Amino acid sequence: MRYALEEMGAALKAARERQGFSQRELADAAGTDQARISKIESGDIDLRLSSLVNLARTLGLELVLADRRHLPAVEAILKERASDADPGHRSRVIRRIRENLQNLQRAHPDDRQLKQAMNALAILNMARLTEAELALLEEASGQLSDAKPEAMDQLRPRLETLIRLRNAKAHGAPDTPGQQPAYTLDDDDE
Repeated sequence: MRYALEEMGAALKAARERQGFSQRELADAAGTDQARISKIESGDIDLRLSSLVNLARTLGLELVLADRRHLPAVEAILKERASDADPGHRSRVIRRIRENLQNLQRAHPDDRQLKQAMNALAILNMARLTEAELALLEEASGQLSDAKPEAMDQLRPRLETLIRLRNAKAHGAPDTPGQQPAYTLDDDDE
């Protein structure tokens, strides 16, 4: 059992480091304390499932039960995804955005859109990005770095850009030709 805890802790630590989170930042985002994160990463705590799911989702991960026979295929897909071109550049841009958003959160701790943008960064840090999408992130980074906390209304379009890009990566591009949404909230039946 100890080996499984150490393996899970190492996987969580690797995900945290890939995204540029410190233990304290992850603890704050997950609603726990840094000492607990340290114990989890070293395999000293047997996590409840709800705690594991919360940490995984905070890191932009999803827990999935898979048939062991299919595990080699899943691991091959994950390995291929991890070999994206220049993930370091993407991580640096996202780290700059995260630092700017954290500064804004100090001035606006209850801002819902800021929280959504922070969560979006966790997904974007692991997603495959096109050059155009990376350019959007760089533009957002530049505008957020010059921002004053009192000018939140001017920053909202940049935050919305991060959230929309995250949604496109997590759920597929909504503007793909021939693709229809499963449902709409409109009453029109055209």
